[in-house]
Amino acid sequence: MSAQAIEFQAVAAIIARLEATGIYREVLGALDAAALSSWPRTPAAFVLPLAEDAADSVAPAVRATQHTTATIGVQTLLSTPNDPAGGRARDALAEVLAASRAAISGWAPEGASEVLQFRRGFLIGIDGGRVEWRDEYRLRWWLSAAGAAGDPGVPARLRA
Repeated sequence: MSAQAIEFQAVAAIIARLEATGIYREVLGALDAAALSSWPRTPAAFVLPLAEDAADSVAPAVRATQHTTATIGVQTLLSTPNDPAGGRARDALAEVLAASRAAISGWAPEGASEVLQFRRGFLIGIDGGRVEWRDEYRLRWWLSAAGAAGDPGVPARLRA
């Protein structure tokens, strides 16, 4: 796996892992979600690369070698017909979130230097019987400009 594309490849792996659980009727990536013309079949999830940050290089005089962190969101959507305030969604949302978190929290996609860590979850909105919740996860890996053997601190699996 290319170190420069770990977060996007991790999104694809998370989608596959969530689909395998059977808890969602649809699991989509960010570009798929952007192309939707209507609300998806629910429960549904969007897996989104939200942010990326990198620490200063551990060997700037030799080559850029940085510990990089991505924030990946799993946005859960539920429909609660005849429940405009979404109050009846509580139990269904709790069940879906528990299964989703169990499937990916503590699991390491290929190329990561650490397991996927749950950071936070929050309500995005409730409107017209539709509930949206987002969980955010942290994923870390080493990014090296060259990725060559002998790079200080870069795990062997990430070297070119």
